[in-house]
Amino acid sequence: MSSPTSQNKIQNIPVTLLRFDPLNPRIPIEIDGSDENEVIEYLLAEANIDDLMKSLLSQGYFQGEPLLVCPSNDNDDTYIVVEGNRRLGALKLINGFPPPRKENTIKAILSESTREIKEIPCIVYKAREEILGYLGYRHITGIKEWDHLAKARYLKQLYDKTTEEQKDNNLSSIEIYKILAKNIGSKYPSVENLLRGLEVLNFADDERILEDIGKRPNDIHFSLLTTALNNSSIKSYVSLDKEKPIDQNNVDSENTRNLLSWLYGDKEKNKIVRESREIQKLAKVIANDDSLNYLIKHQNENDILETSFTLAGGLLDGFEDGLNKINNNLTSLQELLTLVSDYLNEYHISELDSIQKKAKSLYVSARALVEDKE
Repeated sequence: MSSPTSQNKIQNIPVTLLRFDPLNPRIPIEIDGSDENEVIEYLLAEANIDDLMKSLLSQGYFQGEPLLVCPSNDNDDTYIVVEGNRRLGALKLINGFPPPRKENTIKAILSESTREIKEIPCIVYKAREEILGYLGYRHITGIKEWDHLAKARYLKQLYDKTTEEQKDNNLSSIEIYKILAKNIGSKYPSVENLLRGLEVLNFADDERILEDIGKRPNDIHFSLLTTALNNSSIKSYVSLDKEKPIDQNNVDSENTRNLLSWLYGDKEKNKIVRESREIQKLAKVIANDDSLNYLIKHQNENDILETSFTLAGGLLDGFEDGLNKINNNLTSLQELLTLVSDYLNEYHISELDSIQKKAKSLYVSARALVEDKE
C-alpha cells in the first residue's frame, strides 16, 4: 500500500469547509456522526480535545500531519474528514464553534492565545474507500491503535467494501477475512473474531437486548465479548456459524441476552464473569444442560459460577488432572533419584517426608468419603 502522500498533493483547506466523518468507527452509534454539536460534545467528554486545543494554540498545526479528506456528496465544496476527526473537533472550537459543554474551560483556553488557525493541510482523495486501507495500518496495527470496538467497526466497513468488490468471485468468508488481514497487516482469525463480536453486539442493539439489560454499545467491554465468542461452546450457544457470512447468522436472542448478562450484568442480575480467564469455566457450564439451567435460575447467588462449574464436573476434572500430574512428577523424581544421589541432603529428606504425610492425609480423607457413600 502506498503512503498517503505518495500520490496525492497536500492542499490547505479552510476549517469551515471540513465536516466530521459520519462513519467514524470511534463515534458511538447512538450519536449522529453528521451532527457537529453531538460529535463535539462527545469528543469533549471522551477524547480530551480541550487539551488538544491548548497544544494547537501553543505550537500551531503541525504541517507533517495533514488530514485525510474526500469530497462530500452535497455539491457544496465541503470535505469529509476521514482521518483526523479529533483534530477537527479542536479546530472547530478554536474557530468559534459554540461548545456544547465545558464552556468556561473552552473560553479560558481561547483567552490565553491570539493564534489563528483558519486553514489546515489536507490530502484530498476521490472517495472515502481510498483511505480505508491506510486507517487499518494506522489504527489497527499501527502506533495509534483504536480500541477493539472501533477496530471492529472499521473492519466492518472494509468487509462490506471488499465483499462488494469480490461479489463475482464467490469467495468464502474465510477468504474475505484473509484479504482484510493482508490489507491491514494482521491475521485472519483476529479479523474474524472482531467481526463476529460486532455481529453479536449489533444484533443485541437491534433487538433491544442492550436496552433491556441497561447497556449501550460503548458501555460494553468489547474485548471480553470477543474473547468469549472465540470459545466454540459459547459461539455455538448463541448460534454463530463461522461458515456463514457476517450478518447472516440466525443469532439466538434469548441466549445472547443470557451471555451479555453473565458478562456485564443487567438491571436485575449480577455479572458472573469477573475476568477473562473465567470464560473457560463459563464455557464448561454452558456445555452441560444441568449446570446451564442451574446458572440461569440462580444467577444472583454468591459464587454461582463456581457452583455451576462444580455441577458441570469442572472441579472433578481439576482434581483428576492434579492426581495425574502428581503421579507423573513422582515417576520422574524416582527416575532422577540415582542421578542426584551424591547431592541429597536433609532438606530433600524433609521435603519427601512432608509429601508423604500430605499424601497419606489426602488418601485417608478420600478413602473415608468413598466409604461414607457406600
